[in-house]
Amino acid sequence: MTNNQKHASQTTEETAVQKITTGQALITLAITNTYTDATIETTETAVVPLPLPKEGTPEREDWEYDHLFVHTGTGRSGYAIYTVEVTDSSAPELRFLKVEFSG
Repeated sequence: MTNNQKHASQTTEETAVQKITTGQALITLAITNTYTDATIETTETAVVPLPLPKEGTPEREDWEYDHLFVHTGTGRSGYAIYTVEVTDSSAPELRFLKVEFSG
């Protein structure tokens, strides 16, 4: 990697961090999309709002669908199981959060 490429990569990361405001967290997601005939794994980075609602509440379910489920899927049709795990986060309470969706 050239010095220019390193600088561009660092600048992109710095810009992402600068866009985070109070009440938000930068997260890295490991996503497993399991279909009847294939499993496809992806990784994404996202900014999510804080605080994380209490587990077992309708607010938590809404938060998970609004901010994690939206990153699942690969354009395939049919039944699938989606597993989303937060592998890194600027907010420690989100690290290793794991959620499964199906449909």
